[in-house]
Amino acid sequence: LLANKGFLHGFFPENRKRLKSAWECLHGLLDAKGIPHVVPEAGFFAWLDLSEWIEHPDTASEMKLFHLLNSQAGVNLAPGSVFHSPEPGWFRLCYARPNHMLEIAVERISNCLEGLKFP
Repeated sequence: LLANKGFLHGFFPENRKRLKSAWECLHGLLDAKGIPHVVPEAGFFAWLDLSEWIEHPDTASEMKLFHLLNSQAGVNLAPGSVFHSPEPGWFRLCYARPNHMLEIAVERISNCLEGLKFP
């Protein structure tokens, strides 16, 4: 597959187009729900700052939120601690998905986070 120059000539532009579309969709959805996030410069994932939804600024609270999002919302966000994030509460979301899947994921995340803010 990688030796097929004709395929690659069309694949890379199409891949960039789809990732851009998915990012634009996700960015709008996160903004609309008030979920803080970092605008990526490249790649296929975004960092979400969910620190205001963890009880304490520690890895245990981050993992508690991870398990809650996974079990109640059915969304698998990668906790930042597994990537050695210096601050608890950051989660990685892969947005290389069709827009309708991103809409469902953000809605589920938002519904799960509702009412969880800590002072």
